[in-house]
Amino acid sequence: MNATDKAYASVAVANREPDREDLVETTPESRPRSEQLVDYELGYERRSARFSGGVNLYYMDYRDQLVLTGELNDVGAALRTNVKSSYRAGAELTFAAQLTKRLTWRGNATFSANKVRNYTEFLDDWDNGGQVAVEHAESDLSFSPSLIAGSELSVRLLEKEKRARVDLTLVTKYVGTQYLDNSASADRQLDPYVVHDARVNVTLFGLRGTRSVDLNLTVRNLFSELYESNGWAYSYMSDGRRQELVGLYPQAPVNVLGGVAVRF
Repeated sequence: MNATDKAYASVAVANREPDREDLVETTPESRPRSEQLVDYELGYERRSARFSGGVNLYYMDYRDQLVLTGELNDVGAALRTNVKSSYRAGAELTFAAQLTKRLTWRGNATFSANKVRNYTEFLDDWDNGGQVAVEHAESDLSFSPSLIAGSELSVRLLEKEKRARVDLTLVTKYVGTQYLDNSASADRQLDPYVVHDARVNVTLFGLRGTRSVDLNLTVRNLFSELYESNGWAYSYMSDGRRQELVGLYPQAPVNVLGGVAVRF
C-alpha cells in the first residue's frame, strides 16, 4: 500500500460567556466580559501500511480570558476576572508503528508555551488589611504543563479467529511541571511525574449467544510512583513578605481497575 499524505490549516473563533458564578458574585461595575479565542492550526499527517505520524502546530490567542487573580468580592469570594491578553502555542506530535505482526507502538507528545501577559496578581494583606497588587509582565498560566507525553506499547498474546483475542499493553504518561497559580513560582508548583500502567484486554467471541465479551484489567501506577496531580495555593502578605499555604492531592500507589463489556 502506498503512503498517503495530508496537510491542513484552519482558523477558528470561539466565544465563551462568564459562568453563572462569575455573574452572581460580582457587581455591575466589576462584572466580567465574555472571553474570545482565535485558534490558528497548521498540520501534516502521513500514513502507510505499518506507520502513521503527524505534527500539528497551533497558536491559541485569547482576549479577555477569565482567570483567577486572587481578587475577592465584598464577602471574600474569589473572583475570575478578565486578563487582556494570553495565549497557548505549541506543537503536537503523534505516531503509530506496527513493529511486528503482534507488536504495536503508539505515542504522542505536546510541547507548548502557555502565557498570560501584563498580569496583575492580588494578595491579601494580613498586616494592613485589603489587598496588595503584584505585577507580572509575562507569566505561565496555571495547570498548563509545557510538556505532556504518552506511550502505549501493545503485544498481542493470543489471537484465534472468531474465538478469542488477548492483548497486553504498557501505558506510560509523562506530565511536566505545573504551577498552582499564575505567578509561575517554584514555591507553588506540581513537580513533573512519570506513571506506568499495565493493561490486559481479553475479547471472547460468540460466547453463549453474545457477539463478544470484553474483559479488561488495568494495574494502575504499576511502580507506586509518589506524585500529585492537582492542588491549590493561597498567597498572602504577612510580616512584610509574601507567604503561602499550599495543598497537594497525592495519587494512589499501585491499584487495580477492572471492567466487563458485553455486546449482543
